[in-house]
Amino acid sequence: MNLRILELSWSLPLFVLTIIGLTIGLSLVMKNKNYRRFIPVIVIIYGLFYCVLQIYVLGKGYSGIPFVLIAWLLLVILLVAIIWIFISNSEKT
Repeated sequence: MNLRILELSWSLPLFVLTIIGLTIGLSLVMKNKNYRRFIPVIVIIYGLFYCVLQIYVLGKGYSGIPFVLIAWLLLVILLVAIIWIFISNSEKT
């Protein structure tokens, strides 16, 4: 069994749990509604950095092509979400 795949199999669920925890934590800390609109932006930027880090680490020689494809897909989804949030915020003003 390839141990590199086993090492990476926990990484995506850990990412999802961290995103959920970060969202809940930020929503509890930020009671002011003016700052609450930045919570998705903070979470998306965190996810973007996570995906870039995973792509960099896997590019250094780790195996796991499906994980690389999932990371690239997450990266594209996160970029689209960031652009959508900025466009929707600019239309409100």
